[in-house]
Amino acid sequence: MTTILLIRHAENDYVRTGRLAGRLPEVHLNERGRGQAEALAQQLRKVKISAVYSSPLERAMETAGPVARQAGLKVSRRPLLTEID
Repeated sequence: MTTILLIRHAENDYVRTGRLAGRLPEVHLNERGRGQAEALAQQLRKVKISAVYSSPLERAMETAGPVARQAGLKVSRRPLLTEID
């Protein structure tokens, strides 16, 4: 059976202040968010991951990166996963 994990991006400065970044480009993870992404990869280290897909937004790619690296994969950008407008 295939399992799909849907994971929201880690923290950025917009999230921390209660604002939404929407489709704004170049919104990156903050220090805490980078730590969250690394912790996520550690939590998933024993899970067999066959593919990692992400919205092309920077914060989503930065969250997916550590998971993909620990699984020996590349992040596949999928524009249709972008935040609705």
